[in-house]
Amino acid sequence: MVLYRKSFQGLLLRCVTREVGLIALEEVHGGMCKSHINVRSLTQKIICLGVFWPLIATDANDHGKRCDSCQRQASIPHQPPHEMVMPRSWNACHLRKYYV
Repeated sequence: MVLYRKSFQGLLLRCVTREVGLIALEEVHGGMCKSHINVRSLTQKIICLGVFWPLIATDANDHGKRCDSCQRQASIPHQPPHEMVMPRSWNACHLRKYYV
């Protein structure tokens, strides 16, 4: 017996086990296609292929975090490595000598 789930677009998606889903995920992400796309696009591409399992988004996110090529090509966050220390603020007596 094969189970199907109807998607929002009206497609019938074949429900598969997580193991079969992970094989499909690997094939789309780094197999013959070698697309290395982001999590959202990867999930949508697998759904367009007609495959579904309940943890598809979580598994795609975990797979993207483990992919060495994706981590090397990812954008670097523009945040300082430590908390920034602001210089002491100018009080009124410092500003008075410039504006008097």
